[in-house]
Amino acid sequence: MFSAKKIFSLVCLVSFFILPLAQAQFTLSETSDVVKAGDYYLGLTPQLKLSEGSGGNFNLNLDMPLREDISWRGFVGGGDIDFFGGVAAKWSPFPDYGKQPGIAFRAGLTFGREQTESFTVYRIDPIVSKKYDTEYGFVTPYGSLPISWTNINSKSRTQT
Repeated sequence: MFSAKKIFSLVCLVSFFILPLAQAQFTLSETSDVVKAGDYYLGLTPQLKLSEGSGGNFNLNLDMPLREDISWRGFVGGGDIDFFGGVAAKWSPFPDYGKQPGIAFRAGLTFGREQTESFTVYRIDPIVSKKYDTEYGFVTPYGSLPISWTNINSKSRTQT
């Protein structure tokens, strides 16, 4: 019989190929884990844009702990988008423990400029993830359905 771990991994893999493409500008590349006290993460994340012309961005981020169950992220970036920067806080009320997946909620604010347009993005991202120890090392599949409200030159729209 199939284990819950194998079913969860298969669902994550299959959903990548069969779900409709999202109209998204910013990605979410983090799990439900929060940064532990005394640690920090510094990262550089590439983003490749394949629709509506091609291009890409780079995002430099710094993650630091705020409390045992809350961490925050500051980020700046640019590329195809002239400039963007912002902050986000992640709260993990249900950490990844035993057979229970981790559940977190991330809220963020991004400011940016692309050509002649300025934009502000408010986001709420529920995140679910589970870390597995495999023979090749740790693997952490994760999923999220980001919800954002975008204001471009004083015109608003909501996206998922």
